Amino acid sequence: MSKCVTTVPVTVCFTAADGSRQNLLEHVVYNENGAAIGQTYTTADDTTTIFDVSGGTVFAGQCPTYQPQVQQDDWCDVQADGSIVEFVRRSIINFDENGQVIDPVQVDDFATDLITPYTVTGTPTDECPCGPTAPLGTITDWSQLG
Repeated sequence: MSKCVTTVPVTVCFTAADGSRQNLLEHVVYNENGAAIGQTYTTADDTTTIFDVSGGTVFAGQCPTYQPQVQQDDWCDVQADGSIVEFVRRSIINFDENGQVIDPVQVDDFATDLITPYTVTGTPTDECPCGPTAPLGTITDWSQLG
């Protein structure tokens, strides 16, 4: 390379025609006056072999990283005798580099303390039925409904 031109690598995201994404280095070529006169692309692992981007689209910056999505929901375990045990179901949804859900979704059940593992022994439901309510009489304080 001539000492009259320099290159500066910057990270870009290449999206191929099939929708897959890959981080690349765009090597911007500058002339002796500092004007950009061209560019080429390589992978970070092999900065000497030029990567063909003609079959896709290049965007500035790194490809998005998809973080796991964690959900915690209150569930009920309805026992054979009709009694109800409340528990928490945690679902962790992981994504691949293209944002697609990785199956299977990880599901774990916990006691309401969110620490102790819980094993379902009846019929699990995310719509907990109301249990029998005893007569309350005249309510004198809202805390009586807690």
